[in-house]
Amino acid sequence: MRRLWLTQLYSSAGESLAQIAMPLLVYDMTDSSRMLGFMFVLQQIPRVLLSPVAGVIADRIDRRTILFWSALFRASIAALIPLMGGLWQIAALAMLLAAASAIARPAEMAALPAILSGSAFSQGLSLIQVTNNTMRIVGPAAGAAMIGLTGPGPAFWLQTICLCAAAVAARRLILPAIAQATVWT
Repeated sequence: MRRLWLTQLYSSAGESLAQIAMPLLVYDMTDSSRMLGFMFVLQQIPRVLLSPVAGVIADRIDRRTILFWSALFRASIAALIPLMGGLWQIAALAMLLAAASAIARPAEMAALPAILSGSAFSQGLSLIQVTNNTMRIVGPAAGAAMIGLTGPGPAFWLQTICLCAAAVAARRLILPAIAQATVWT
């Protein structure tokens, strides 16, 4: 449970930093509130398109593998964002980040009942939900403070570090094998 919790903690920390860093970066580049809205829509498209199939993927592919590679992929994308000069490049990277997050989230949530049951499951789910909700408050606040001091670039480096830590925790995660589902024909 500890490794799954760490995976989700680091992943949530990274995502919550980007929640404030991405809009500020876009606004710094464009001075346009319309572009902020457009960027938000672009980030939602992969989630809308991938969410219906992400659960099926998590049921068919090893969840630890999904968590590990998704975290590494997101870390590499986050590391590239401060290096990009064009808005279209940042938009493409933001969509890739959103797509990887959409794939990872169901695998994270499906891993919990695979390792805990009964009252331990309820306690584990509570811990993960409290952690995620805390990160939704602490992460953007920390990101805003960091951006206020250093600009948006270093927030993406910190997001990269958080996602690398999530990958390490996911790599050490031990999950039972996925049972094969019966297909109804």
